Amino acid sequence: MHSGIPQYGGSVKDFHDWEFRTNVKLRTCKDENKPELIGKIIDGLRDKPFELAREMGIEKLISKDGISILIDKVKKHLFNIKNWH
Repeated sequence: MHSGIPQYGGSVKDFHDWEFRTNVKLRTCKDENKPELIGKIIDGLRDKPFELAREMGIEKLISKDGISILIDKVKKHLFNIKNWH
């Protein structure tokens, strides 16, 4: 972790810890601080998770459910889930 922000490069073994820590950070953050937090979360991504975030685009990432959508995309990629909500 860097400055309390989870770093994540796409490994299966680290996914659930990253998902949990990221969700805790998001849910405990004040609304006015969320854009900055989302930027830090994206800064902590490497490799495929970063590529997936970049493919989503800035507007979608900073939307209300943007990081949740990203987490689902990473989960689908890692665990080869075809029909995920």
